[in-house]
Amino acid sequence: MLILIPQDAATVLRASGAWGRLSLRISQPDDLAVVGGISEGGGSIISVDPPPPAPRLLASCDSRPTGYWYRAKNELHALWHLLRVRRDTAMKLDVFKDAVPNGFKTPGDGGYVALTHAPGVKDAYPESRLPDLVAWHVTRAGFQPLEMSAEPETTGIRQLDHHWPVQELQNAHIMLVGAGSIGSATAHALAGYGIGHLTLVDPDRLQWHNLVRHTSSRRHIGRTKVTALAEELTQLRPDTAVTPSPWTSSSTPTRSAPSSWTPTSSCVRLTGWPHAASPATWPAARTAPPSLPAFCSTEPSAKSSGCTHGAGTAA
Repeated sequence: MLILIPQDAATVLRASGAWGRLSLRISQPDDLAVVGGISEGGGSIISVDPPPPAPRLLASCDSRPTGYWYRAKNELHALWHLLRVRRDTAMKLDVFKDAVPNGFKTPGDGGYVALTHAPGVKDAYPESRLPDLVAWHVTRAGFQPLEMSAEPETTGIRQLDHHWPVQELQNAHIMLVGAGSIGSATAHALAGYGIGHLTLVDPDRLQWHNLVRHTSSRRHIGRTKVTALAEELTQLRPDTAVTPSPWTSSSTPTRSAPSSWTPTSSCVRLTGWPHAASPATWPAARTAPPSLPAFCSTEPSAKSSGCTHGAGTAA
């Protein structure tokens, strides 16, 4: 079984005392569990789930008190690593009991899941990269390590700070004109690269026939493509701010596009609309610096001779 420890749960465990109880949501088919509540000692279990509307892991599973957490000696976490390497190896229960100085609970039939926190393990074993939080299955016959994944303090694009031009990309603003099959895939790719702000422009609604190639799912049928795409990207890539601009008129972009558009770092056209053939007609393009590049492509059904704006050209 894999035990997931969300960031809020990890923070509470690291700040707590000697021991306490755990509430877990368990998915038996997935052999997966997530920490949903923690107590201090024998007190009440307090939820560590994020407040709505943030999504909860295994939200469809009921949370129930089914384990314990303990402050542990550093040596126990070194043993956790060793036993995982050996696989299917158990140790006598007395070894575990000796490694948790306070609050140890004797397991009943079937045992229980235990989490241990060893706050000094990284200093004790500086080159081993042992985690300070690990998971166990504790039974009367002994104890074994469980797979564990704790959410890091830094998530998203900031995890790549030392390996990727994160700040430069976070400062970038790209207008994407066309949110069809190619445009939606491009939006996902740009957000994945770390672009800080996307403006999505498309008047069309998601229809049944779009589902064959579009990234948006069936639940968005009837909504504008940019609204569906913005919602999905906001959930998947929270480091990217997404502004949807659904045109509601079939007239030319010059008359129907929002006047509130601001200059962008780049314009990308991925559309088959004949009236969007020239970026020079876009309000944002008229207000953008002369050096703003416009990169253009079309859906397979479109006919285009290419686009030019300022110093940027693309065929």
